[in-house]
This record gives sequence, C-alpha cells and structure tokens, in this order.
Amino acid sequence: MALKNVKIGNKYLSYIHISCFELVENQYYSEEPNKYFTKELYAKIDPSEINKTDAIGIKSKKKYVRYNFHKIISPENAFGNSSLSDSVLFYFAVPKEEAEDFEEYLFAKNRREIIIEKALKEMEQYIGFPYAYGGGANRTSLDSVGTAEMDCSEFMSRFIQKACGLEKVPGYTTTLMKNWIRNKKYGDDNLEYLDGSKDKKFKNIQPGDVFLWWTEEKGGHTGVIVSYDSTTDLVTVIEAIGENGSREESLSKNLTGYCKDCIRISVYTRTGASLADHDGWEGYFRPKIK
Repeated sequence: MALKNVKIGNKYLSYIHISCFELVENQYYSEEPNKYFTKELYAKIDPSEINKTDAIGIKSKKKYVRYNFHKIISPENAFGNSSLSDSVLFYFAVPKEEAEDFEEYLFAKNRREIIIEKALKEMEQYIGFPYAYGGGANRTSLDSVGTAEMDCSEFMSRFIQKACGLEKVPGYTTTLMKNWIRNKKYGDDNLEYLDGSKDKKFKNIQPGDVFLWWTEEKGGHTGVIVSYDSTTDLVTVIEAIGENGSREESLSKNLTGYCKDCIRISVYTRTGASLADHDGWEGYFRPKIK
C-alpha cells in the first residue's frame, strides 16, 4: 500500500510504502491510513527488532530507506538473547531525505537523540586509530592527515564538530575545560557544564556527554559517553587513550577491538577509579544541539 502526505506526529511524510505478509495484513489493515501512526504504535517499537536497508524505487529511481520488521527468534533459555529471523513480517519504505523525521516518530526519539546517535556512529570509524599525545599533525584539519592520530581532547573536539554541525573542529583541550570550571564560565557556545555532575551521586548521564578529569601533576583526560546502564551502573565511552590504559582496564579487555594507545570503546563503573573516583574528577559537559 502506498500513501502520500501522511501525518506523523507534527510532521508530514510526502510518501510511504507499507507492505506486509497476509497474516499481518488481515490482522492490522485499516482503511484509515493515519491509524497506522498512533502513539500506541511507536511506543511499542524496539529498534533492535528492525533491519534498516537502502532501496531504489523501481519506477521513480528515487532513494528510499526501508524499515524491515522481522519475526523474532526467542532464546532457548532465560539467559539467551533474542535474534532476528530471515522472515520479514512487514516493512515501511520512506524517501531517504525524510528518514530522520520518520525515525524520530517511529522510535519516539527527539531531534537531539538522532543527532547524537549519528555523530557517535560517525566517530566509530576511528576505532583502532593510534593515540598521539598532544594530538596529531593538525588537530583541527578535516582531512585524513588530521585524523590519522589523535589525543583524547582532539577526538572529543571532532565529535563536537559533528554533533553541533560546526564548519571547523574546535580546539578544545582538557586544560581549557578545567579553566572554564575554575573561572566559573562553565562552557561555551557548543558545550555546557552539567551542574552537580562532579558529585558521585550524579546519574543524569546521556549519550554524547563529555567527561573530564584533570590534575596539575598528570594533566587531564576526556572522552564521550556512548551509553549509561542504570541497572549495572556501567558507563560505556568512546575515547582516545594512551598506552597505560585506564584504572579499570579489565572491564574493557573482552570488548571487540580492544587496544591500548588507540581510539577505542571502553567500559567503566560510574563511581569507579576511571570516572567519578578518579583524581581531579570534574564531571560532565553536554553538547548544545542547535
């Protein structure tokens, strides 16, 4: 079924194609197209149950994004993980230029979440790249020479450039960020310090947040939050880290792509020695999404 000018939330899609196998169609078919796009629908959707692929219209030759909803294979026991079968129950296809609007509605995401998620995904391309104290050949260059190697604050700066849609990479350093706090400036046009985040009880940690510790003797370190699990109290970060690694190195050793003296994904305890219990802990900054 193809629909035009369909309202989703407070926006409209110019076109959407819906296709499903017979059992699903008989169960959910409605002559009123907007009944497909109710709060009851997207509140129940788990992005992990969807396989997203690019497609080309057969007649129009336009680019579309197709959201395939697969049948779920249940685990054999309570400790296993569900997985997607090859069987597609139904799918939505929308114009590629309208995909972000559709995802915002489908996954009940706001604009900020989508932008941060995209920026984090783009930064993953640097996983495994070498760490260089003081930064690479050009800390603000956008070419391959500039990104060949980075230190922690250069890597974070490149994330902010993507998340905030900046033309140039800002020249952030951990010393600059520490001076913001010392001088009670608490950030700039792109970053704001989160009040109370120095406290060990602080848990309002979101993807895209930037952590900071800094000491006179050792300098500082920073990285970008990928996720925070309040159940386990574990924080996953992406960072450029030196050859000595972290004070909680054992938590990351089994992660895919584990390395030292490199850009990597790391896992730390929220109140542990790599974050809130580290010497010179300062807390978190949050990107200002315009």
